[in-house]
Amino acid sequence: MPLTLAQALGVSPDARCITTATAPFTIVHTNKAWSDQTGYKFTEIVGRECPFLKDSAAKALKQLTTAIETSTQVSVTIVDSTKGGHPCTIECEPIIGGTHFCATIKGMPPADSASPLRESRTAEQMEGADAAVSAPVSFVEQHRAKRPKRALQRTHLLDVLANTQDPLVLCSPEYPHVITHPNQAWLEMCGYDLEEVEGFTNSILAGPETDEAATARIVANAKALKPSCETVVNYKKGGVRFITQVHIQPVYDENDELAAFMSMLTEVDTR
Repeated sequence: MPLTLAQALGVSPDARCITTATAPFTIVHTNKAWSDQTGYKFTEIVGRECPFLKDSAAKALKQLTTAIETSTQVSVTIVDSTKGGHPCTIECEPIIGGTHFCATIKGMPPADSASPLRESRTAEQMEGADAAVSAPVSFVEQHRAKRPKRALQRTHLLDVLANTQDPLVLCSPEYPHVITHPNQAWLEMCGYDLEEVEGFTNSILAGPETDEAATARIVANAKALKPSCETVVNYKKGGVRFITQVHIQPVYDENDELAAFMSMLTEVDTR
């Protein structure tokens, strides 16, 4: 059964990779299960050409292209290898609407059978996790000249997924709004890998000085499907304190149905 883009981006035990639907088939999303199975982290391959589509048989690509053009359902099977050189079978099919392809590894047992919904971790737990990840990056200078973004009446999933400049994260539409897709800018700002935060909530950035009242207002506005903006103290990986304007927007699919919530961070000068 073909997936919508929102469904494909959701937290899942299936190893998924999402690419654009036209050459060079750029990778826009992978999940933790994909990283577990292939050995490739999201930050290693996001924005790069997808080799298993680029190098696959012309017949398979023609089938996928025809399916998009004719709005028909089809899936093709491609044999590829993991980072360690182990063969795996990848099933690829167009996402409903024809904007992207979703590839899923088949025939391999899940590397992690834990529930996709995880409990929020404390700052102390996050500080000690995966110390090898790159240090967080300051985005103060990038945002100093920017004016606060005005809330849009309708923010659509395709536009959010295509935004690679602003640090943002997509969360599930249902409370407690777990993280499904952080973009590369958000990961660089906060110092995490996608595989560390998928399935957690934005409370991973909370700490001693985070305003609980502001957090409660954000949750209340999300429940009412209202955009909101709060200035709060948060903490990057390793406990680095930073101040952000947090812009929250409900995000809609191509049918104008709620697909996710977006949290966009604008880092401001701590002085």
